[in-house]
Amino acid sequence: MQSVNFYLDEYRPKPLSFDHRFALFVVGLSLLGMLTIGWIQSQQVDTLAQQINDTKKFQETLQEQIKSIEAKLAQDTEIASLQQTLLVRQDELSRYRKVISLVKSPLDAKRPDYSQIFLQLADQKKQPVWLTRINIQSQDVSLYGATTKVDAIPLYVDDLKSANALKRHFDELKIERDEQNSWLINFELLNGKLINE
Repeated sequence: MQSVNFYLDEYRPKPLSFDHRFALFVVGLSLLGMLTIGWIQSQQVDTLAQQINDTKKFQETLQEQIKSIEAKLAQDTEIASLQQTLLVRQDELSRYRKVISLVKSPLDAKRPDYSQIFLQLADQKKQPVWLTRINIQSQDVSLYGATTKVDAIPLYVDDLKSANALKRHFDELKIERDEQNSWLINFELLNGKLINE
């Protein structure tokens, strides 16, 4: 049986000792770590700076596009305004030309002679018919009147054809009993157009 005495000097743990080489190693390792961390951070800063520059360039491009679109919209608005003004001026010019043509041109030969129409209407005395209103629009004549006899109306229309200014074809003939006086018959001869020879 053997026994070991750990209290002997040869079995006692020796204290750690750090010489200058270990210190230099630790300092070098620390410097290397700091340099590595600094390089990594500088790379991150460069990346962020590049992203910021790219973002600024993109914003500048967007601003240029916005300015271009605004300029085009302003130009389109100006063109639309000019087109509207042009249409108004063309309409005014057309009206001025019509007025000038009426002033320069002699009286239209086809213009109805109102005096002849009224005189020839006054000569129609054969039938018991009287007129209550006369409407003349351009070449068309409409007659409104009354009678006490229904059969006098077609005879009156035939008599009108004997007068040159009243020789017309009427689009419509309306006959109705007067609501207030039942013994009166009202009639309307509408849109009488001249009959071509």
